[in-house]
Amino acid sequence: MASTSTHFIPNRAGLLAIQQTVEMVKGMEKFAEQIVDGVKGVAPVDADADEHYIDMLEVESGVESGVATAHVIAMKFTALFLEFGTGAPGPTPAFAPLRRGAEAAGFRVTGGAKG
Repeated sequence: MASTSTHFIPNRAGLLAIQQTVEMVKGMEKFAEQIVDGVKGVAPVDADADEHYIDMLEVESGVESGVATAHVIAMKFTALFLEFGTGAPGPTPAFAPLRRGAEAAGFRVTGGAKG
């Protein structure tokens, strides 16, 4: 009895096309929204503040360099103070709500910045 085998050869053009679909962008956006939901559970809230850290976050998604992407972006520079702290002898410690929220949502944070 002769044996048969199948060999899969990826279609690079097809894979690139899939990475750019609306569905892939929506999927990436859904992951980013999960991170925002994780941040809601760990971000500090000051009852006297006019705006809270979570209010500063926005999700942007699209296709960059041929690949579907989504970013969680803190839209105000003051979010940096809560994320990284103000340094010694500053009064604000590093709460890292975005990093902690991403980890709480099950994502691994590797660093980097959107330029």
